Amino acid sequence: MLRQKTANLVFTVLLLASCAYFAGVAQGCVTSGLLGSQGLPSKFFPHVTLGGIAVCGLIVGYLYLTNSPSVADDEETVFANPTEARQGILML
Repeated sequence: MLRQKTANLVFTVLLLASCAYFAGVAQGCVTSGLLGSQGLPSKFFPHVTLGGIAVCGLIVGYLYLTNSPSVADDEETVFANPTEARQGILML
């Protein structure tokens, strides 16, 4: 039904979109002088974490797009039929 490569690329795009959304939400955080923060704004840690996740997602997406897929990976499917797909999505 859905090939492994396609599923991973779709997941990577959704991951990058969610990182962009949450970075925008974190941008609206109020900057407060917390004890032990050494002058860093409160939105620094979320931006660093989301940036790291986005970089990892970009690397995975780049590798999937540039490397030629193996025959086994190209034929492997994530869900065998629509019922399994629905059950997997509902589990998430």
